Amino acid sequence: MNSTLPEETIRESGSTLSNPVLELDQVQLGINSRKTLHLRDFSGSIHRGEFVRVKVESHHDLRDFVSMLLGLREPELGAIRFEGKNWLGDDYLRHFEMRSRIGRVFSGAAWVQNLTVGENMRLAQRHHRHPASAVRMGIEKWIAILSGERTTAVQASLKRRPAFVEPAILQICQCVRALYFGPQLLLLERPLRFLPEELHSTLLEAIDGLRQQGTAAVWFSDDREGGELRFPSPCTTWRIVHDELKNMEGSPTS
Repeated sequence: MNSTLPEETIRESGSTLSNPVLELDQVQLGINSRKTLHLRDFSGSIHRGEFVRVKVESHHDLRDFVSMLLGLREPELGAIRFEGKNWLGDDYLRHFEMRSRIGRVFSGAAWVQNLTVGENMRLAQRHHRHPASAVRMGIEKWIAILSGERTTAVQASLKRRPAFVEPAILQICQCVRALYFGPQLLLLERPLRFLPEELHSTLLEAIDGLRQQGTAAVWFSDDREGGELRFPSPCTTWRIVHDELKNMEGSPTS
């Protein structure tokens, strides 16, 4: 996939850009509760083209944290900004438009069960009034990129409801849904869960192609997921220590 940005606009090791895609400023979450993922005065930023890996354990529930990044819940303290704008206030149209530039692979329930898989995949972008033909073409393109030898099975699943589609195919469809519209930010919660092993490197290569065009990516997984994969460089690591998120920027890539 060809880059559409000059190299100097992509953040490299040791350099910064003035406007992060995502910025967390002294954020606190879950300190006084039994939540398994805590933030205590956490600060970190993600710039265009960057890849951040968050190393989690199997018992960590990511819903509250990722919902906070999407502006669906407020942090207890601190601020979160997407493309320089915070999620505060009741300007729901602005928030809706901001979320239209974020792609997500869910670790939990990811589908409206009374819609077909294809309807689910088109739903968000149709809500954002993207032309139906462009949405359809984008989905077809990314099914071909991400499905490998399972392309026929993925295409067939679009007419079925999620309950009648095997988890491996649904996970491919999740990845297609998150990537096909060229988001500014990707939030990938355990993306290798259920994904066929032969497609692991395919997904990383596709994400790396989007990064060359400026997409920032946050990848949540534990050390057992994709242990043989070579993650892209530069790669910032946010690690969870005693259930508290820590910014390990500058640590070696894995």
